[in-house]
Amino acid sequence: MTDLPTWLQAFTAVVALIISVVAIWQSNAVERKRDRLRAHGIAVAIYPELLKLADTLKVTHENFQQLKLRNSALVGQSIASMVHTGTVSIPFMLDRNVDNLYLLGDPACPACLQLVHVLLQYNDLVQDIAARVVMMNAQQWPEAVDHLDSHLHLISAVVDKSVSGVRPIHDSVKA
Repeated sequence: MTDLPTWLQAFTAVVALIISVVAIWQSNAVERKRDRLRAHGIAVAIYPELLKLADTLKVTHENFQQLKLRNSALVGQSIASMVHTGTVSIPFMLDRNVDNLYLLGDPACPACLQLVHVLLQYNDLVQDIAARVVMMNAQQWPEAVDHLDSHLHLISAVVDKSVSGVRPIHDSVKA
């Protein structure tokens, strides 16, 4: 008869263990669902901005082309401020959610993080080249603008990669 309390304690311990495992599993499921919903929210927020960014890059490219065509005889001092307008802002929602992009997973997260990094580098380059253009003559500054323009093409490729990574998450959201 003394074995009954021992068996009862063992049974109670096993039940308690099962309950704790189920509770942990359920809390993990809730966290995964919350992260998935946050990822959908981020994708819905940044996807239109990524599409708009692609258009902004095209407009900036066209502006650089027009700058070279219309002002080819001017010296660098005259066009430095126009070169400075070639900066491209990081889309607001992308910038705001940069710390949570990991929720998007592969391949969207690395592509979006790369996009933020490349845009920061590009804008620094624009500032640097605009400062240097001031000292250039009419034959030198178009090459500097071409250098910026080549970076725009590289950024466009990263934007396309980001769009293709975010699109499946964005499209999986049911209206």
